[in-house]
Formats: sequence, C-alpha cells, structure tokens
Amino acid sequence: MQCLIKNAHKRLVCERFILERQEDSAQFIIVVPPKFHQMYMQRLVNDWSKGIVNEVFCNTNMNIPQFRNRFLCFLNGLDISYQRQLAHTCDVDNQDTALLLSCFDGDIPMIQWCFKHNVDCNQYRNDDTTPMEIAVQQGHTEIVRMLLGRGVDYNKCNNDGWLPMMTACSNGYTDIVNVLLEKGADYNTCHNNGWSPVTMACGNGHSQIVKMFLDNGVDSNEFDRNDVSPIIAACYNGHTDIVRMLLAAGVEYDKCNKSKWSPLITACEKGHTEIVEMLLDKGADYNKHGINDQSAVQIAVVHGHTKIVIMLLERGGDYNKWSPAMFACAKGNAEIVMMLLNKGTEFDKCNDYGQSPFILACRYGHTEIVRMLLERGVYCDKYDNDGWSPVMYACKNKQPEIVGMLLDRGADYDKCYKCGWTLLMYACDKGYTEIVRMLLDRGADYNKCNENESSPLMFACETKNTEIVKLWLEREVDVDKCNKDGWSPIMIACSDRLRVMERMCDTDFKYYKDDHLLFAPHRPCVPIYIEKLRLTESEVCKNMEILRMLLDKGADYDKHDKDGWSPLLFACSFGFTELVRMMLKRGAYQFISNNKLW
Repeated sequence: MQCLIKNAHKRLVCERFILERQEDSAQFIIVVPPKFHQMYMQRLVNDWSKGIVNEVFCNTNMNIPQFRNRFLCFLNGLDISYQRQLAHTCDVDNQDTALLLSCFDGDIPMIQWCFKHNVDCNQYRNDDTTPMEIAVQQGHTEIVRMLLGRGVDYNKCNNDGWLPMMTACSNGYTDIVNVLLEKGADYNTCHNNGWSPVTMACGNGHSQIVKMFLDNGVDSNEFDRNDVSPIIAACYNGHTDIVRMLLAAGVEYDKCNKSKWSPLITACEKGHTEIVEMLLDKGADYNKHGINDQSAVQIAVVHGHTKIVIMLLERGGDYNKWSPAMFACAKGNAEIVMMLLNKGTEFDKCNDYGQSPFILACRYGHTEIVRMLLERGVYCDKYDNDGWSPVMYACKNKQPEIVGMLLDRGADYDKCYKCGWTLLMYACDKGYTEIVRMLLDRGADYNKCNENESSPLMFACETKNTEIVKLWLEREVDVDKCNKDGWSPIMIACSDRLRVMERMCDTDFKYYKDDHLLFAPHRPCVPIYIEKLRLTESEVCKNMEILRMLLDKGADYDKHDKDGWSPLLFACSFGFTELVRMMLKRGAYQFISNNKLW
C-alpha cells in the first residue's frame, strides 16, 4: 500500500483511491486503510506543490465533506510558508488555482483558507475564467458575496466574452443578479455572440431578473448586436409574463429590427397566440410587413397557426396584398383556405411567377384544397408565366386524383407546353401508368409529337414501361415513326444503355460532331460508364418484352437512324445477346454497318 500511495500515477490516485468504501463506490477501487490516511493526504499535498492542482481538487474523495474537512485540517497543520506556497500554486496545465476550484465546488472553508493566505482573487486560468465567473456559473451566491467583499473585478470577461452578469442572467440566478446590480455591475455590455444581459434574461424567461433590470432603468427598447430587442426575444420564445411586463413598462411594441421583424410578426411566426392577442390589444400594427414584404397574416398562414390567422382577420388584417391564400394552398392548410374563402379572398390573384393559389395547390398535391376551390368555381385552365397549367403540374408531380378532378372540369389535356410536350408525354416519360390510362380514356392524342418529333411511345420505350407500351400498341399507332434524329421506338428499346450514358455524360466532354459518344476521343470514360450503368436482369427482361411487342406489331427492325445505326447494331454494340438473338430469328439483316463502316 505504501508503494502504491507513493508511486501510483496521479490519475489513479485521483480516481481509484478512497479512504472509506461508499455504497455507490465504483469497481476496481483501492480502499486506503486508516493507518495510511495521513500518507495519502501527504501524497496529495506533494502533487499540489508540483503544480498538479486539478487532480488534487478533482479527487474522488473531495466529494465527501468529511474528507474535505480532514484535508483542510491536514493543511492547517503544515508550515505557514508552505501553506502560502500551496495557496498560490497554479496548475501546470491550465493555470487552475485552489481558490478557483473551491469556488466550483462551493467549498467555503477552503475559500476562507485561500483568503487567509492572501491569494489573488482575480487570478484567472488560461481561458481568462476567474473565480468570480466560476462561482456565478455554479450559482454560489454566498461565495459571490465573499469574492465581492475581497474586491474582485466583477466586469471581467473570459475568452468567450462572458461577464459574470451575463452568466447569472443566462442561468436565472436571481439573487446573484441582485448582488451584482447592488455592486454596480455592467448590465449593458453585450456578449461576444451579440446578446445583452437583459435580452438574455428575456429570451430565457427569467421574469424576476427582467423586473430587476427594469427597476434599475435598463433601456428596454435597445437592440443588442444580434439586432434583437428584449420584447422580440420574449415574443420569440413565448414568455408571456415578460411580454406583459415589458408592455406595462412602456416598451415600443411596433419597433422592428433591421430585417423588418416586429414583436407581432415574431409571435405570429412562432404561434404564440396569447402574446399576439396582447400585442393586438395594445394596438400593434397587424398590417406592417416584415422580411420579403410578408405581413403578420401571411406569416401565420405559412406556419399554419389557424387561431392567429382568425384573430388577425377579425381585426382586419391584410389578406390580399401578398396573398396568404398562396401560402395556405402551397402548405396544404385546408382550414385556413376555408377561412379565407369565407372572408372573400381572391383566389385568382397570382404571384410574380403567374402562379395562382389554385396552381400551387395542384402543384403540391393538396387534393382537399383543389376540390374546395373547384367547388367555388375557380378557373382550372389558367397558365403561369412559364405556360404551365394546374393539370400539367398535377401530372408532372404524379397526382392522379387531382388530374382526374381537373379533367372532369374540362381541363385541356392536349395543349402543348414548352418544346411541344403534352400531358401524355410527361406521363409516359415519368412512367405514370395510371395517369396515362386516364388520359387515353379521355381521348388524348396518342400520336402527337413534340418539337423533336418524339412520340409518347418513344418515351414509354425509353423508360422501359412495358405496361404503357402495351397500352399504345393496343391502339392504331405508327411503331416505325422516327424523331428528327432518326430514332424509332425499336431503336430506343435496343439502345437503352447508350442513351443513359449520353444523358449521364459530363457536358464539358468534347467529341466530334458526327461521332457517337462510344467512338469519341474520350474512349477511357466509356468502360467506366458501361460498368456503372450495367443493366440489371430485370431491366434486360423489360427491354426484351418491349422489343417483342414492337416486333409483333410489325416494327421495322432494319431501319437506320441518321448515322446509319440499326436496332441490331445497337444491340450488338452493347452486348444485348437476347435482343440480338430475337431480331435474327425475325430475319434482321446481319451484315449492315453504320456510316463509319462499323
């Protein structure tokens, strides 16, 4: 035991040696017999004298008041000069002192022992934290008083810019704030993060501290470096009592920050109904517009705070200037939409992109709202600035129920959009079978092509959707029709991998005008793309099925594109063995080559 006490590592002595076993003692501990207690305390003193202060005061035994008393008695038995030396010793790693660590633990007798040896009460560790800051952090009011009595600097900041006053306000230590105010501590200086003590107290809901500041004449209208005022901080966090207190003190309740956020707009965003009512009763401007020119009504709508919307509308809140209806429809809040309808809101009014609330409801798939607006007679074929209609948005975003409702109301399903795309083309390109079937049943033109002369059937072949291809082939459709590049549906079915590679290829790649990617100067890239885009067995099966259906329909398997590529040549180039075998059985010409004699 003697050997262990004298030579064990400082961390072992700190954490694993105890003088008396406790009920909650950890495993792997060493109980020091009573006859070695003095030796153990001497070891602690020896470490302390070498600058190992942290390990001494963080020792497991220091959590036991009886041990602390015994250790202090042991210290008092040492030579006075040695005691003074220990009291002034700093930790070699972080400059902690006995006073600072005793303030953390709330050990008043040890603090008095430090005072007796005239330690510097403003001595700080390497992060500029003082004993005062530590005592405030831990809420030790009596120790704060003791330190103030020794003349400590109560306005000293640590490296993070924390003053003792800020720490007390943040943690809600009312008594400490009171003590500091009585001493004349600074309550206006902002923390490095921009918060002032009063804003911090308001934001954290410490109403008694806020009252103290108001009684001491703090400027309750001043914005801190974060551009936040006390009332905005209280409104943001929903501290009703503090808002009431600030209003009673005459705070400017309509004052906005630089971002145009007022207390009312803040409370509306966060959904604090009682605070909103208090501000409205006080006369707050409910039509004042904040960031992005949004009013209180619009912000409440965006965040779905129905009660607040009702309250604002009943007071005459502006509901048309920047259409809350748009927000409600985009967010899918049917209850608010109904309220706005009953209030007479214009649901045909558009935003800067030409999008009406109805278009937004269709775009984001809010079926109930779409039904509600259709029943009110909203026009279902209005287009936005990009030429998109409600039914086009619903189709693009796979909303079959909404598409059905719009078609029932007479929405134009054959209108062409950008580049000549129709609803049917979009549905085929995305593989939306249900919408495709719905459009075909309504009589949509299934032979209509876009500006590149690509037909809906080509899009279905490209996406390998066998069910949609089957729907087309059940109708009178030209299976050999080519687009402007000379591609027919059967070519697309046989060359799926190449088309995927062309889409995936970096747009910065440069290749000869008449060259396919496969034969471009960037040949090293091709194997990488082929490996990454290798078709799964199920995808090959889909291509096989589509090819079989096209061949059964009489598709021309010897037709070339403008570069001389045939379906068979494509299938051979990419190793589609089964596709090649199928076309050869059908009599495909096997000696054909492209324009480059491949």
